[in-house]
Amino acid sequence: MDTEFYAQDGRNGRGSGALPEALRCHLLASERVELCGGDRLAYSPVYRLLFASAGSLRVDVGDGPLTLQAGEVLLLPPGSAAEIGAAGEASRHGTPGESMPESGMPKQSAPGQNVPARNPSECGAQRPAAPRQSAPPDARRAADTGRAAGPLPQGPAPAPPCPAPAGGGKAVYCRFDFTAADLTEPEPARYAGELPGFAGGLAAASPEASALAEELHALRFARTDATRRRRQAGFERLLGLLAASEEPASVPSEAARAVADGIAALERRFAEDWTAARLAEAAGLTPRRYAAVFRAITGMAPLEYLNALRIERAGQMLRRGDGPLREIASRTGFRDEYYFSRRFRAATGSAPGRYARRGEGMLTVRDSLHRRVSVPAKPRRVLYVGEAVGDLLALGIQPVGGHCMPAQSGFCGERLGGFIELSSDDDLRGAARIHPDLIVCTSMDERTSRLWSKIAPVLVHDSWSPLGERIRLLGRWFGRERQAERWLERYFEAEQGMWRGLGGGSGSGGVRETASVFLFERGRFFVMGKIGLSSMLYHPDGLRPAEPVRSMLIRDEGYMEISPEAASVYAADRIFMLMSSSQPDRRAADDFMRGPHWKKLSKAAVRGVHVVESSRWNAFDAYSRSRLLGDLPALLNGR
Repeated sequence: MDTEFYAQDGRNGRGSGALPEALRCHLLASERVELCGGDRLAYSPVYRLLFASAGSLRVDVGDGPLTLQAGEVLLLPPGSAAEIGAAGEASRHGTPGESMPESGMPKQSAPGQNVPARNPSECGAQRPAAPRQSAPPDARRAADTGRAAGPLPQGPAPAPPCPAPAGGGKAVYCRFDFTAADLTEPEPARYAGELPGFAGGLAAASPEASALAEELHALRFARTDATRRRRQAGFERLLGLLAASEEPASVPSEAARAVADGIAALERRFAEDWTAARLAEAAGLTPRRYAAVFRAITGMAPLEYLNALRIERAGQMLRRGDGPLREIASRTGFRDEYYFSRRFRAATGSAPGRYARRGEGMLTVRDSLHRRVSVPAKPRRVLYVGEAVGDLLALGIQPVGGHCMPAQSGFCGERLGGFIELSSDDDLRGAARIHPDLIVCTSMDERTSRLWSKIAPVLVHDSWSPLGERIRLLGRWFGRERQAERWLERYFEAEQGMWRGLGGGSGSGGVRETASVFLFERGRFFVMGKIGLSSMLYHPDGLRPAEPVRSMLIRDEGYMEISPEAASVYAADRIFMLMSSSQPDRRAADDFMRGPHWKKLSKAAVRGVHVVESSRWNAFDAYSRSRLLGDLPALLNGR
C-alpha cells in the first residue's frame, strides 16, 4: 500500500489524543472557498473536512440539508458528495431532501458506454460509496473549467462579486482533504469508517481549532521538509482538538492569508518577472513584513521559494526532454540557458543534462487516488483500461492497447488504429504480451490498481470527474500542460458558441427547453443523469433537465434505472432515445416505442423526439464530446 496514505513520522500530534494510536490521518490538500452562488463537491475517494469560517452554510449530502454556523465542522466520509450554499439562499438545483444512492455500490460502466458491468463478486471491489459522477452542468462553478462560463481569458480573470446571503455576511468555508490508515493491519490498510469525535459527522470547533484551520490552509505552500512536518503535525492536532482535546494553537493573522493567496498566483505564474517588492505590494504589506510571514508559511524566503519552484518545474521538463535547454530556461523564468545551468547545478548538484540522464527518465506524480507513483517521464507504450480513452486521444496520446469498447465503435474507433483490445479488464496475460511501460485505468478500486501494477506502473484516472479536471491531470502526467489548457480553451469556447448559436436552448417564448434522455442497456431501462449525452445537453446555456432529472443531478447520479411504465414522469420538451448496439436491447427499445407509455411520452415532447445511436451520442470522453459539438446543432434543428 502506498505510504502516502498515512503520516510518515509514525506519531500523532500532542493534541490528537482522542484518536486511536493505530489510526493515522494524512493531509493531502486544502481549499478556502468564498461562496458565490453555490458550490458542489462531487464524489471523492478521500475524507473531506468542511470547516465553516464565516457566515452560515447550507450543506446537502442527499438526505436533507443541514446548516453550519461559523466554527462548526462537518466530516464527509470517502465516497460522499455534497451541495453547498449560503444558508440564506434557495437551492439552485431543486428541492433538497432526496436520498443518496445506496452505499457499497461498485463503480459500473455507464449505461450505453458498451463496457460490460461488473458486480462486486466479479471484481473483488467493495466500493464504499455511490457511483462517481461529475458535477451537474447546470449547477457548477463553471465546473469543467474552474472558471466562469465564456472564452478563457489570457490572464487571471477578475472574480465576480459574491452576493451576500440573506442575513448578511459572506459565507466562507475551508475544506481539508485527507486519508486515514489503520496501522493494526499487517499491511497498513486504508480506513474509511467513522472517525472518533465526529458523531454523525459533526463537530464543534473551539476558537483555537478555528484559528489552527486557517493557519494550516496558509501552510499549504510549504516546501521544506520541516514546514511540511509542521503542517502534518498541525493537522493531526486539529483533528485532536475537534475530538475534544484542549491543545492550544497559534492564531494566524490576515497577513498570512494575503501572503498565501499571493503564493497561489506564484505557483501558476512562476515564469513571470517577480521581485520581492512586487510580491509585497500585491499582498498590501511592507517587504520586511511580507518576508517574515512568507517564511513562516513556507519555511523559505520569497525569492528562494520562487527559485526552488522554477528548479522543480525545470527538472520535470528535463526528465521529459521537453525541448532544448534554452527553451526550458525561458519557460521556467530564467533569463538565459547559462544562468539557468548555474542555478540548476547549485540547487541539485548536477548539470541539467546529467540530471536528465541520471533520473533515467522517471517522474513521481499523483493520481486520482492521491497515490505517489513513479512513472516514465515520456511513456512510449501506454495501456488504457476504462471508458474514456478519448481523453487521451484529445491530447494526442495514442495508447497501444487495453480494454475499452470505443475501440470498436463511436468516434474514438476512428483514431485507434492498431489498438490491441484485451479480452477483459483483468486480462493480465494479454497485457503482458503488449509490453506497456505505463497503464492508465479508471477503476477507483486499489485492488485493481495493485493487480495491474504487476505489469507496469499504474495511474488511476477518475474518468467521471469534470472534464477540465481530467484533461489537466493528464496534461501533468504526460508533460502536456500547455496543450491541455489550449484544448480546454478551444473546447469551451466552441461549446458556448454552439449554444449561443442555438439561442441558448430557448424555445420560441425565450424559455429554455427541457430534455430527458433514455436508454435500454443490458435488459434494463435507464434515464440518464450526469454522464454521456445528457452532460452535454444540460449546459448552463443549453437545455434544462426535466424536474425529476434535476433531482438526480443534485444527488450526483449519472443514471438511474426506472420501469418503462414510469417514463412519462420524465416528460420533457425534447426526448432522446439512445439505441444500444446490443440486438436484444434494440428490440426492447423498439417494443417500448410501439407501446402506450412511449406514445404518452412522445406526445408531451413538443420540440421533438430524437432516436440516436448510443455508441456515437452517449460518449462522455473529451474527443467524442468535441466531435459532437459539430453534430448536435443539426440534430436539434431536425436536419
